[in-house]
Amino acid sequence: RAPAAPRQAAAAAWRDVPASTNGTARVPTMLYATAYKRHRTEEFVERALRAGFAGVDTAHGESKRYNETAAGVALRTVFSNRNDFYVQLKVHHLPPPKKGAEAPSADDARKRAKVAVRRGLDGLGLDAADAILLRGPSAEARRSGRLSEADVAAWRALQAEALAGRAKLLGVCNFPPPLLREIAALDGPECRLHQTRLRADRGWSKADRDAAADAGVDAAPAAAHVRRYVDVDAILDDA
Repeated sequence: RAPAAPRQAAAAAWRDVPASTNGTARVPTMLYATAYKRHRTEEFVERALRAGFAGVDTAHGESKRYNETAAGVALRTVFSNRNDFYVQLKVHHLPPPKKGAEAPSADDARKRAKVAVRRGLDGLGLDAADAILLRGPSAEARRSGRLSEADVAAWRALQAEALAGRAKLLGVCNFPPPLLREIAALDGPECRLHQTRLRADRGWSKADRDAAADAGVDAAPAAAHVRRYVDVDAILDDA
């Protein structure tokens, strides 16, 4: 049976942003966050896509929060054309924090980032994501206010993945303004997206958003993030 076409809605609107390598990339104005859906990830993602969402936000290496394999199944169930949907994949370059553990070397961080991209794409059942975001930064960078060698090495690994055609857009997740500006100034495929939590007690993360704008980095698409199933039609009607 041919996959059903999703209903068009406000969240399915797209915009063009500069790609990390060359040209432009199409990005939905809103993504469906796949975190915390657990064993019902496939069901909830499919319902969201049929309600009008055109893209998802997922991650590799966080099995307690994300199930990229189930998200990939839902995407292929709803869409028959790869150009009709958008996937944002977040990856880690740091091991889970352990008391007394040494910080990862640059080589280890590079390898972790590369493996995370490949395994994340394998889980999704895709050859490429639309955007790959580096989660972080390292604890060393947060303390010093400067990118660590591990952070830079992981970013270089993502740049190599973009040059190999596995993403049109590169970005970072939860990088504070000084580190965002530093990573945006590195040569090679450019940082084009910045995902940050919008918190009312921090002025809706205005400092982060201003720093991104000053560095020529786009705000990553807003992700509708709910831990339980809600009426996605209502979310889209309010978008």
